[in-house]
Amino acid sequence: MQKYVILLVVLSGLVFTVFTQEFKLITPIVLDMGTVLEDSIVTGKIRFTNSGNLPLKIGRIQTSCGCTVAQLDKLTYLPNEEGEIAVQFNTKGQAGLTRKTVNVSIEEGTPSSVRVTLQTIVKQQLEINPAFIDLQDITLKDSSIKRSLVIKNNYNQDLLVKNIKGNIKSLTVKPEQFLLHPGSEKALEILYQPQKEGRNDGYIEIEFEKPVQKLKRIPVFIKVNP
Repeated sequence: MQKYVILLVVLSGLVFTVFTQEFKLITPIVLDMGTVLEDSIVTGKIRFTNSGNLPLKIGRIQTSCGCTVAQLDKLTYLPNEEGEIAVQFNTKGQAGLTRKTVNVSIEEGTPSSVRVTLQTIVKQQLEINPAFIDLQDITLKDSSIKRSLVIKNNYNQDLLVKNIKGNIKSLTVKPEQFLLHPGSEKALEILYQPQKEGRNDGYIEIEFEKPVQKLKRIPVFIKVNP
């Protein structure tokens, strides 16, 4: 009788043994990659482990855009073995909070797929705030309206503002030319004198000469009430 009890216990252990291959993230599901300047390459690693007791096989890895690259050294991982997916993305043309995704498909194991979000804050080399000038709540009784526009140089060299002009009559911007050292900023004074009722939208054009030649247009929205 004792032999049968021992045999039953052994068989019970065999019946309830579960064989799995499980992809388990070590890094957070949202990988924060910090704050960087635009046009830079951001790199990082997605770390994971096979928490099951059978070999885990990864299928393919897809990214949300062509600016993001994800690479894996191998596809099969033994039980308790850790792995890393090297990731990088190009921040060119990006600004502010930026998110990209990496989707990992599991060929043999669970879950069938895992999506990791790469997150970073991209600071523009040239910051202009605000993004537009709002003059939509003024009247003809207002003799003059003042606003300010701040330009910040995040380049690692001097920034030359060659010329500033607008296409709106009775709107002036000062100063029109200046040099900004790395990390410094300049507040521009915008002055508008209402001449007639109605809309008078336009823009302010800022011309930069170095370190890059470019034009930036800042929209100006004007509505003059009676």
